[in-house]
Amino acid sequence: MENGSSPYSGISELADAEQGLTKYYSNIVELIIAGTYPNRNSPSELSILEFGAGTGFLSELLQDTHSCKVECLEIDQTLIGILIAKGFETYSCMESIQKKYDLVFSSNVLEHIENDTEAITQLRKILKPNGKLVTYVPAFPLLFSDLDRAVGHFRRYTKKDLNEKMSSCGLEVEKIHYVDSLGFPASLLLRMMGYRSRGNIGGLTSMKIYDRYFFPLSRQLDRLGLKYLLGKNIIVYASLRK
Repeated sequence: MENGSSPYSGISELADAEQGLTKYYSNIVELIIAGTYPNRNSPSELSILEFGAGTGFLSELLQDTHSCKVECLEIDQTLIGILIAKGFETYSCMESIQKKYDLVFSSNVLEHIENDTEAITQLRKILKPNGKLVTYVPAFPLLFSDLDRAVGHFRRYTKKDLNEKMSSCGLEVEKIHYVDSLGFPASLLLRMMGYRSRGNIGGLTSMKIYDRYFFPLSRQLDRLGLKYLLGKNIIVYASLRK
């Protein structure tokens, strides 16, 4: 990935999500750690990189809740400025990284990259021998909506897509499942009704309502096993193929 100077098209939507989906994002952090290092009380000794860190919101949550240090990779100049101001060690391109990591994670990033297979290959190269790559992406192509277009998504994924792409890049999928089962009908409704970034379904107000009243139930349904059938997102845990 090369350094980019053009503004990320979804910054306003990203800001809305960070304000409106606090429970949702906290859940992502817990999924990353619990699903990757279930026997660790704290990942404080791990070397960690967030790929496509945006404003660093997830990295901040991870550092605050697990007493660890996270480095960031981000190509957008506006977002890089935000990350540096927050004190993150920040890389603007893969080529500038001269180390390997125990954990590399990304949330809703790969779908923004046209050649996602190349990106996965580059990420594999910066993993330690026992390192983990955790990727969180939007699920089900049939849910592709105006919101996906507005924020610059190239695709939504299936589990088969991710299994094949990880394997082709020399990674072994250890676990893969859906996340946010109630998000599936919510996203389907958004696709049918259309999206406006303010004052309509998919905007900040609706995000806050969903996060407060519906997402806790969605998380419980995931834990009861619905995550193996459907969800708004997919999380995949991968490591170097042995």
